[in-house]
Amino acid sequence: MKVIWKEQAGLRPQSGHGLDFFAEESMKPASLLAVLRGFEWLHSHAEEVEILIRPPDDAYDETTLAAARMMIEDFMQRPVISQGHLLGSIYMWPNT
Repeated sequence: MKVIWKEQAGLRPQSGHGLDFFAEESMKPASLLAVLRGFEWLHSHAEEVEILIRPPDDAYDETTLAAARMMIEDFMQRPVISQGHLLGSIYMWPNT
């Protein structure tokens, strides 16, 4: 599955179906790294999926975000949807 990354300033946690990826276990909005909207990608075995990611800033630099991209892409290859720790320092929160 190919992941298409789209930077979005002011990224907010998903309010509908989808996955939120956070840098902190507290999962506060300020630690939100990326958002995957919907679950169609999981059910239809899509070839591509679009993930919104915050742009680099004072809180999370390009190195941190590049590591997050790698961890999330790895997850996308063999997804197991559960709340909590994903890989390394990335936490996932499913919105169903």
